[in-house]
Formats: sequence, C-alpha cells, structure tokens
Amino acid sequence: MRRFLLLLLVLAALFAAARAVRELMLDDEARIRGLIEDMAREFDDGSAAGAVAGLARDWRDASTGLDRATLRAALARLFFQQGLSDAGGAWRVELPPEHFALALEPSEPDGARVACRARFFVAGAVEPFWVVAIEAELARGEDGWEVLRSDHRTLAGRLSNGG
Repeated sequence: MRRFLLLLLVLAALFAAARAVRELMLDDEARIRGLIEDMAREFDDGSAAGAVAGLARDWRDASTGLDRATLRAALARLFFQQGLSDAGGAWRVELPPEHFALALEPSEPDGARVACRARFFVAGAVEPFWVVAIEAELARGEDGWEVLRSDHRTLAGRLSNGG
C-alpha cells in the first residue's frame, strides 16, 4: 500500500511539474507574440523607435545587412516623408496569424525562432504592395525577449511600390 501511495505521489509531482513547464513555455510564447505584435503596431503608428524596440542593439538582417540604427533611421525618414504624425497614417502592416509560427528552443531555454509573413499596405489600400516571409532568432535577455537576427524573403511586390 505504501509503495502505491508513493507511486501516486511521484506521478502527481511529475504531472504538476510538466504542467508548470508548459505554462512557463506558454508565457514565453505570449511574450514573444506580444513583442512582435507591438513592433507591428508601432510601425502602424509611425513610430520608428517603437518599430525597432524589440530588436537587439546588435541586430542584423541577413538579407540586407541592415543594422538596428540604420533601419530606425530609414523608417524615420520614410514616416517623415509620408507626413506621418504620432497618430499614425500612411502605412500599415499585417501579420496573418495563420502564417505565424513560434518555436522555443528545447536545447536553449533562452532561445526561440519565429517564422511569419508580413503584408505591407499603403493606408486605405485593399491589396498589399509588399509581402515578405520573415525568419527570426530571439533570445531572452535582461529586459525580456529580443530579436537577435532576422532574414526575409520577398513573396510578392516590392518595397519601392509603397512609396
């Protein structure tokens, strides 16, 4: 009888531990999704600083070689040229949930990968002028999750079509 109770206790502890690990992973997933969605929202609002806030200081895009400071400056110039205010305006980006995949790295608890699709629109447009597939590596730092590196591939359109 004692062995049976001990086995029951061990199984209950394992179940509780597995559930706690699952909830921790879900919390990280929610945080990462929130980070990416916040960056998209800041882009929509015309905030260059907010649009790059989730990028690590040493972030690089593998496709273009852009670093964080260069991307921020390019977005600020773009938003200024389009006459955007803090209330947002001429551009928006959509991240379709059906094209958003997130994987926490089991071998690296502070690492994650995101693959998503971004659809860029000029305000009021029904069709995007640029659609890209993005793959990103993230890490959990002192201030939370941040994008370390990314790579993108154009699926449709061109960035220059929007301007």
